[in-house]
Amino acid sequence: MKKEFSEFINKYLMDRDLVYSDLISLDDVKNLIHIISKGKDYEHPDGYSTVDNELYMIEHFQFDSSVELKGSSLMLKENLIEKEICDEIKTKNIVNKAINTNSDLINYYKNLESHFIKHVNQFEKYKIDCYKEISIEPINVSLILFIEDKTLYGALENDMKTPFEIIKTKEFMDMWKNYPYVKAIFIGGNILNKTYCRLYFKEENELNYDSIIEKNPIIMNNTMIMDCKMEVKKNG
Repeated sequence: MKKEFSEFINKYLMDRDLVYSDLISLDDVKNLIHIISKGKDYEHPDGYSTVDNELYMIEHFQFDSSVELKGSSLMLKENLIEKEICDEIKTKNIVNKAINTNSDLINYYKNLESHFIKHVNQFEKYKIDCYKEISIEPINVSLILFIEDKTLYGALENDMKTPFEIIKTKEFMDMWKNYPYVKAIFIGGNILNKTYCRLYFKEENELNYDSIIEKNPIIMNNTMIMDCKMEVKKNG
């Protein structure tokens, strides 16, 4: 069984500051963290938690800014570069590799949108599978999402200083309103080599946000791995 639920927690929530809106009360955040702490890894969905006779189903997915056909072209190229680096390190060569993908703002949002819809539309199937595992008759069922933004170096506001929050856009919030059973969203990622995690509650989708086009974020979608030389220790 994959442990996507616990792996996300270990990667993004353990020993890290959780960023959330000032509109969210600390008590609500603490209550949600308590729910998460009672969760268990599962397969379909990736995790679930039962607290106070309520069922919270937890699902994880990833997205990035690259063209997606059969998988992410960004992740495929990144994996290929890593393999080439390992091969060159073994021979003590200098590595000079670039990762370039056909990435843009449209891909960035459309990938998030398609993965979101695909997973939240599994809600009824998730319930059927979870009911096989739990011993309670839940009075309420909701879904919590763990989302990973795998875009290289993440995305920034156009000032190149402030991390971009793709959830806080008109397009995403309008979409979220169609799925009221999605209680909350955690989104984790990496901005300029710094790991972060943010939390959003569904009540926030009642607020007015600018369009993603108006925000015009900077997608950090390529990098150059240069002059990377490492000493390989020989066994013995």
